[in-house]
Amino acid sequence: MLDIEIGERPKEGEIAARPDEGIWRGIEVKDITPEIAKRYNIEEGIGVIVSKVEMDSPGDEAGLRIGDLISEINWKPVKSLKDYNEVTKGLKGNVLVRTNRGYIVVKEKGPEKEE
Repeated sequence: MLDIEIGERPKEGEIAARPDEGIWRGIEVKDITPEIAKRYNIEEGIGVIVSKVEMDSPGDEAGLRIGDLISEINWKPVKSLKDYNEVTKGLKGNVLVRTNRGYIVVKEKGPEKEE
């Protein structure tokens, strides 16, 4: 027997992240594991690594890409996935993100305008 739960589909941005990754403004990140550290030649515990960027999302429009290291958001240090999830929770407006390539502004996506 298969149990099925019927409910409302989550709105965009409300989909829960898996415990091993964080999702915010179209940017998915992961903790730096020993394998990731070796692959990207970086240290563990110095930030989170971008694992996916959704097309046309605020993260994509800001120029973030897979492999970018995020170490700070709005001047708050991000050393782990836990930090990332805590810092990004409830952020509004434009946000300053420090990456290994420099600072990037990730804008808040406004309501879609009808033409």
